[in-house]
Amino acid sequence: MGTPIYTSDVIRVAFEGTVGARQWSNIVHYKFSGGGPSVGDLTTMGNALVSAWASLMNALQDGDTELTGVKLTDLTSALGAQTTVEAGLVGGRAGAYLPASASVLVTYDVAVRYRGGHPRNYLSVGVQADLATAQTWSTDFRDTTGAAWNELTATPVGETYGATSITTFGMVSLRTELVPRMYGVYYPYTGPGTAQVDLGSIRRRVRGRT
Repeated sequence: MGTPIYTSDVIRVAFEGTVGARQWSNIVHYKFSGGGPSVGDLTTMGNALVSAWASLMNALQDGDTELTGVKLTDLTSALGAQTTVEAGLVGGRAGAYLPASASVLVTYDVAVRYRGGHPRNYLSVGVQADLATAQTWSTDFRDTTGAAWNELTATPVGETYGATSITTFGMVSLRTELVPRMYGVYYPYTGPGTAQVDLGSIRRRVRGRT
């Protein structure tokens, strides 16, 4: 799972895991001020995110789904620090499994005009009992998942790791229209993510082991 082009004063966080034999990843970005993070600073931030996942997200994932680790990268330059914090958190939700492609879709609003859909994450969570219909989540599960994800992603905001202060949670734009940018451009989200009630699909976002 590759790292995108450089973006000044931004940390890329990849929550990485498996569902059955398939790998999944959810990418988020944070803007920082102050000095760039060291490997130790990123490790401290990663440990905080793993702990938050354990308390907020783990109970929402079935026993065939695992958060294997969190990879953090300072995108400022090729010299930016990078580390992976191992997690090994197997989901604790009992119930009949859903297909590996099933997910809760979380979308975000951002104050910039661009072509394409809203920024989004696809969360590998839930069991069959969490569905209201074959195509929708129950509103209770959707709301619980959205609240847990928003609390998780807010964990580092306002915190300082070494000389690095995390200021906002947002997205990195890698294209202008259809043309790839030389450098990524960061935009903060204007509010928390919104979990959708319609069943999301990550069929093109999971892959077999290589």
